[in-house]
Amino acid sequence: KCQFASSLRGGFPNRGRRWALLAAAMPAYPGSEREWAAALAQRSEAYRRAVVARSANVAAGDRFYRDLTVYQWRLEALEARLADASEAAADAEAAESAEAEATSPTERRRLRSLDGSLRAIEGQCRGAVAALEERAAHYALGLTGSTGQMETLASSASDKERAMARYRELAEETYSEIQSEAREILEVPSGPGGLRSLCATLERRRDFWRGQFEETWSAWQQATCQMHGAGDEALNAWRAFQTLCGQRPQQQLQLTTEQSETLQAVAVASACILAVDLWEAVGLSGLDGASAEAAEGAEADAASSSRFCPEARLRALRPLPALLREAGALAQLGDWLLAEAASRPGAACAASTGPLGACRALLAESLGAALVGPARRGDAQRACVLLQFCTDLGDATLADDVRELRNPSSGQTPIQLALSSGNAGMAKLLQDWPNHEALDLQGDETGRGGGGDAKAKAAGLALPGGEWKVGERRPHTTFKWFHTGVLGGLL
Repeated sequence: KCQFASSLRGGFPNRGRRWALLAAAMPAYPGSEREWAAALAQRSEAYRRAVVARSANVAAGDRFYRDLTVYQWRLEALEARLADASEAAADAEAAESAEAEATSPTERRRLRSLDGSLRAIEGQCRGAVAALEERAAHYALGLTGSTGQMETLASSASDKERAMARYRELAEETYSEIQSEAREILEVPSGPGGLRSLCATLERRRDFWRGQFEETWSAWQQATCQMHGAGDEALNAWRAFQTLCGQRPQQQLQLTTEQSETLQAVAVASACILAVDLWEAVGLSGLDGASAEAAEGAEADAASSSRFCPEARLRALRPLPALLREAGALAQLGDWLLAEAASRPGAACAASTGPLGACRALLAESLGAALVGPARRGDAQRACVLLQFCTDLGDATLADDVRELRNPSSGQTPIQLALSSGNAGMAKLLQDWPNHEALDLQGDETGRGGGGDAKAKAAGLALPGGEWKVGERRPHTTFKWFHTGVLGGLL
């Protein structure tokens, strides 16, 4: 049972140091910049698929482990019940062969058997909870969502206590059912025949749960093996991606149509890597330890052990956002992150890794760049999708930072860009988010078009350079349409 839990700590083949030395010696990518960018997108997608597969197998292994635990509890309880029932049946047969026995001694024998079974079951329950608490002190526990599927690993003390509470509740429910089943001995017909019939029933149940245990054990072993394989694939794909990041061709493209394809591929690659760090905490669990164990001898220092940590991954990724930033195409990264979020319903957009940490600044910058277009066009739907996405990531202040970020080319915030484009309604929406007036999200007379000065006054705002004079804020409005497919339609 502990094999799956211990595998989350790592334990992959020792080859990372040789790979790092080989990557450092590699020359520039031999093909064109467009081919290089396409290769980056392919490697990043392979990395994402491997981590997602690993996440699915970790979750499956966790589910199988819970099932195995319950099956083991049931088998142990059935063995205790079967032993007590067999003893009671043997005593009844011995008494019957000696002399006719009254009903009351038979009833006492059943009660005595039930009492022995219940005491054994209570002891098993205490032992099961103690074993779970001992395991929790050494191995990772999963936190499940409303669907019952594992969503992340418990990291903080409070998360571990929540996960342990689930196991205690599982033990209480299972053993409560087992104790209710144990009272069946009081309902069988009197005499040894009824007790022997109960023993046969218990043996059939034991065979059933033993079959369930063996079947689930096989599935659990398969999930564990696939988890290791997906982990190997993820590390290999990451190293290939990391190598490619440092191999940008020396003959680089100018701002041409061909470069737009290159920039799109670079944005896709960057979004894949960030999406994994945002939403695949389960799939990444243990891979940092695997990367550390891949270092050799005295070289296994702090630098090597952090080679696959979030900060190290962001450092490896940095050249790609820098390329997009230089070309003025960082908005594409924000757009692709929104596209990834479109496939995740509602609360699933929340970052599974907890606080955004090292990637927060890049997220704010790319999403701020993606907000420039909607602000200029007066596209209220798109702007609200983007700001709601910031909120759903679980960072309360990210939307504020995105709204206040100044565009590098114009030096204006999205609110100021909306005003200078004559979209005063949009400017007010951005200024008041998430408390704002109800707007016709398809555009209205205050949302788009000319007459910027008059519309700014009507909206309670001043033009760029003046003081903000925001009118009374309206009650909070939640854009439920964000979670009902509008995001997918926009993209």
